[in-house]
Amino acid sequence: MMNYEKMTYRLRDIEAFTVADFTNGKTFMGGDQKWFHTKWQRLSGCGPTTVTNIFIYQTRKNEPDATRPMAKATYQARMEEVWKHVTPTIHGIPTTDLLLKGVPSLLAAHGYRGVLDKLDIGPMAHVELAAVVDFLKTHLQQDIPVAFLTLDIGKEPGLDEWHWVTIVAMDEPRGNDSYAMILDNGDIKAVNLGLWLTTTKKGGGLASFSLQPAQ
Repeated sequence: MMNYEKMTYRLRDIEAFTVADFTNGKTFMGGDQKWFHTKWQRLSGCGPTTVTNIFIYQTRKNEPDATRPMAKATYQARMEEVWKHVTPTIHGIPTTDLLLKGVPSLLAAHGYRGVLDKLDIGPMAHVELAAVVDFLKTHLQQDIPVAFLTLDIGKEPGLDEWHWVTIVAMDEPRGNDSYAMILDNGDIKAVNLGLWLTTTKKGGGLASFSLQPAQ
């Protein structure tokens, strides 16, 4: 697996995503949608899980004494809370607008307001790689994780269809190759965004939000 510490653009504290199950000693990177309580949540919960990752990472920066790693039970509870604001439809959350729709109410409940941003990627990749790279650079350099939607995987086998993951690092592109590290159901792994972008038929998108104190 590629080493995210050697990537050009990355979050400052990726280890902050470490989650521990203290009942069996297992550790994870970020949340896993299989931790939700109901079958429907576990089936459709990738979007709320991704929002939980982004939210927790940013709030824990304001809690220097926060226990590390975070307990799985604590993470699960936060995922359930996020679900109340970021709730999948019968078709899941297949757009950036739907993912971000409930974020303001989530942030307001914790005394924050948000600055929302998105980049939609249409069918047959009608977005240049440079635009994707610029979006990711902007947010990663501000220490903000990015949600990544893939409606189909193209030729990148490390992704799943109709699925949200969290981007935490990205290397400098080399030609049409642009590797990123993603959190996906408790794991961290590398995927080639350039390969996906040039081979996807349905597209997807990028979305993120920053936290600011409520006025």
